[in-house]
Amino acid sequence: MKTRSRAIELYKEKRVCVVLKGKMEFICECGQLFNNFTKLWKHKIELCKERKCYECKHNAPDMDYDLNEFIVKNKHFIRITHQDEFACARAILISKAFADRHLLRHFLVEHTGLQHSFAEDLHEEAGVQPGVCGINEIKLFQEALPGYQLIFIRKTCKHMPFHVVYVGPETDKRIYIYEHDGIYDTIKEMCPELLLRIFEY
Repeated sequence: MKTRSRAIELYKEKRVCVVLKGKMEFICECGQLFNNFTKLWKHKIELCKERKCYECKHNAPDMDYDLNEFIVKNKHFIRITHQDEFACARAILISKAFADRHLLRHFLVEHTGLQHSFAEDLHEEAGVQPGVCGINEIKLFQEALPGYQLIFIRKTCKHMPFHVVYVGPETDKRIYIYEHDGIYDTIKEMCPELLLRIFEY
């Protein structure tokens, strides 16, 4: 069970964790075992930074699932219903509320007017112009939120629907922003199921 080859076999079976001697161990596709999810996540981030988007020129196969259906059914995603020029900031603020376990986090999800007000303030504080946000804008938001780690995940192409393109300085509180097809959504927290999707290509 402890050997690297056995760990790789378990990973291929879509197993991301295993109990060894009464303790939970998380498995990477490279065969390494980690005693907590955070260590595995950091390791995966480093692997992801080394990967490139091969686009269609390498004839990579399409993903065998519907992306929108996966997002709708996955309880860890929150759809940002009002996709305007402040959509990215809305996603950041909602993810921040969940990272803080704020009592009004579910209220914020439902009230787009309140989101808009907070989003305008965040844009002003970060010095980001309203509109489409890429890595440069995410970095500015990161500077405005020093107590949080922003993690920007993007659909790079149809073969790489979950590609980690930016990771801020590490803190205990993480904010996940997911951009796909010009839409910004929030990921409340990372989970083994989503971890498999991010690194399955």
